Amino acid sequence: SDVPGILEHTRNIIFLEDGEVAIITVGKVEVKKLDGTPVTKRVNTIAWDPISAEKGEYRHFMQKEIFEQARAVTDTLRGRVNFETGEVALDGLDSWRPNKIHSVACGTSKNSALVGRFYLENLARIPTEVDYGSEFRYRDPLIQPGDAILGITQSGETADTLAAMHEAKRRGARTLGLVNVVGSTIAREDDGGIYLHAGP
Repeated sequence: SDVPGILEHTRNIIFLEDGEVAIITVGKVEVKKLDGTPVTKRVNTIAWDPISAEKGEYRHFMQKEIFEQARAVTDTLRGRVNFETGEVALDGLDSWRPNKIHSVACGTSKNSALVGRFYLENLARIPTEVDYGSEFRYRDPLIQPGDAILGITQSGETADTLAAMHEAKRRGARTLGLVNVVGSTIAREDDGGIYLHAGP
């Protein structure tokens, strides 16, 4: 579900929406809707190189991620924090303030959501709930006008998180994404969000 899986073959990516199919032949790619209607798609060039998406000298990807944390945090904050004034510029978000935030995520992204809840409630004073993306839509969540749903996912393609965001939007919430992959489904479909720029 994530771009690094094919980086060794190409850095040019066409993202398909639900209900679209790609017909790939030698030297040609056609995208159509399921009813056969042609669709014009943009080719996205991914900035990551295949080497950065590999384990390298690490025993497993978790070890690699642990050792890369300092660089990943630096890359995420780069250009966003003015250390002289303490101001933070979060491109992709406007000054709208939600009444409540419903964070949805899966796996280690849910752990990030739990840490984020602490900061959102203690610093921004915004009530925040955290749910597994896979459970959110089944618990009949209480969504009020002015609420936001924050989908947190490295790939931007996590199916359960995406489904939770669709359900919250259907109920009237504004959707926000915290993703790492430029052009991913959640990044394309959310009402606003932040790219992490943390690398693969």
